[in-house]
Amino acid sequence: MNNCNPLDKFLKDLAEVEPFAEGEEEALTKSLCSGEKTAESRLMDGYLQYVYNITSEYFDCGMFELDLVEIAFYALKVAVEHYTENDDGKTLKQFIEQTVRQALVTEIDDYKRRAALGEFRKKAKKVNRILSLTNKYLEETGIQPEPEVIAKELGIDVEFVRNVFEVKKQPVEIILPEERGNDVKS
Repeated sequence: MNNCNPLDKFLKDLAEVEPFAEGEEEALTKSLCSGEKTAESRLMDGYLQYVYNITSEYFDCGMFELDLVEIAFYALKVAVEHYTENDDGKTLKQFIEQTVRQALVTEIDDYKRRAALGEFRKKAKKVNRILSLTNKYLEETGIQPEPEVIAKELGIDVEFVRNVFEVKKQPVEIILPEERGNDVKS
């Protein structure tokens, strides 16, 4: 049984793709721009290595490499399908690079946003647990518990509990928008 991961298999298959022959890329691009759909497949095959090289620049972003490759190759497909010679004077290769980089950056930003939201939710849950336990101690004993007591009980960092207590002491000011047009004159 072969324990080859999908990315390794893809790279092996990629090595077997023939590069463009002399003048082939230009001829295929002209065929594509004149509406021949048969050129799409060969153009996509021919640009696979180029797109993989672009994608590899983003491998240290924290996402799975295979996910990045999938996004990039979908962007390649979209770029080839939507390219016209009137794309701001860009060559097909430039258009592909722009489309692939844009897709990768967008997906990476979304990934980081989702990760940051997950971290925020974890902190919010931790704060809620601290406040809940603090209120329980206040009800039972009538005194504010020390941060060390709460931290030990919840198994979290004392400094984090101290920060929550400090923020809790600060007054909250609610600023309401001024009403316009409803001024009552006496």
